[in-house]
Amino acid sequence: MLIKNISKRRVAAIQATVSALLILLSFVFSMLPLININTDAVGFGESGGTLKESIMETVEEVTGSPIESSEIGGKISVSPIGIISSFSMYFRISGAAANNSLEAADALRAELETESGKRSLITVSAITAIISRIREGSGGENMFAVIFKVIISLLGFIIMLILALALPVILLVKAILAVITFIRGIRTPEAIAGKLGGSLQSIILIPLFLMLIQSVCPGISAGFGAVAVLIFALCCALINALITRAREYNKDELIYLNIVQGSALISLAGFFIFFFNLLGTGALSAFVSGDFIPYLAKIESISANDPSLLINNSYIFTGVLMIAYALFAAIAVSLGDKLSRRISLAGAAHSGHAHLALFAVICCVAPFAVSGSMHLYLDPTSTAPAGDASFLPEGSFNSGSLGWALAGAVIMLVGEVLAVVLSKVLSGGLSREDKKKLLSGKAMAEYMDGE
Repeated sequence: MLIKNISKRRVAAIQATVSALLILLSFVFSMLPLININTDAVGFGESGGTLKESIMETVEEVTGSPIESSEIGGKISVSPIGIISSFSMYFRISGAAANNSLEAADALRAELETESGKRSLITVSAITAIISRIREGSGGENMFAVIFKVIISLLGFIIMLILALALPVILLVKAILAVITFIRGIRTPEAIAGKLGGSLQSIILIPLFLMLIQSVCPGISAGFGAVAVLIFALCCALINALITRAREYNKDELIYLNIVQGSALISLAGFFIFFFNLLGTGALSAFVSGDFIPYLAKIESISANDPSLLINNSYIFTGVLMIAYALFAAIAVSLGDKLSRRISLAGAAHSGHAHLALFAVICCVAPFAVSGSMHLYLDPTSTAPAGDASFLPEGSFNSGSLGWALAGAVIMLVGEVLAVVLSKVLSGGLSREDKKKLLSGKAMAEYMDGE
């Protein structure tokens, strides 16, 4: 018992009040920029120039007058309201062009002269430029080209926008319910503490996936709002973890909780070393925008001209590894949600998740394996054992960040293996049902509801 000499009701009141405040703060911060667009990113337009240059061309084309680069700045911060405004602007511009209406064109021109209208146009210009870059160089109908360009890159970018719009809506609903629940249960906080405490933790995957997808989109990074919501959700988990130690447990229960919560803290530290360094590697972006997709188009052209020629298929190994990298990264990120639930005993299902940590390790090893593999042949029909270059050359991605991500993944794996092994060896006095009751939070709920 870590929190002593405090009544159960007071502990419940603290949990309910803090949890409700964190939910309200999360909603407020979710309305701040969730996406940052780096306008100095290169590779846009026919000339492969900066995103800022592409935006300036679009703005001049739409408004008929040039815009200064200083008006765009080095970064565009996009909030959910900004996304809605930019798409509204896009449809109005498209509608005015399609209908050829002078009245609509005059109204649009007047709006574009306002500061808010200009910012919406700049934002929508940036978004359309990024989508155009993703769609370029599709590599024909090759399976790998479809996966990387359409499924991972384009669909990922669309999902990112959807998540950015969904997050404040979900948090608004949670905030309203939290206020209603708090007011109704203000006299009996022990009846509502668990419900409020677990509400915010259920959204932790949204900012995690939002930030992960942003890391593979050209010129995109996480906004302050997304980071803030993630921090609030983690604070809620840690506070709830302290609350679980505000009651007495028998010896077997205490040993088991020390194992699952202690190992979860180790794994969570490893998780954030892994996660934030993974965001900075840029391996998938470098791979997709590198020589692989053009190489696929070259292979298709050779096969179309002479179907009898045999293509060296070693490039398939590279494609499979990078698909595994993207897939395993997405799977491994789900461990963040499971660890927060295990620490706070809020709906956890298992004592450990070693297999998810193993996915994280494999995810970090894959780019190193691709970088060291010479599978790019100047002549794709060559039968030489090694090619002329790598599809992910050293220096095209941040190998230092990837190394730290691997270190974090190994810490996670150690923590999760310890959880699985020690819970079996040292907590034999508890039945499977008792363990499940503790992990799910049911035992804590019964304690709070009891006399």
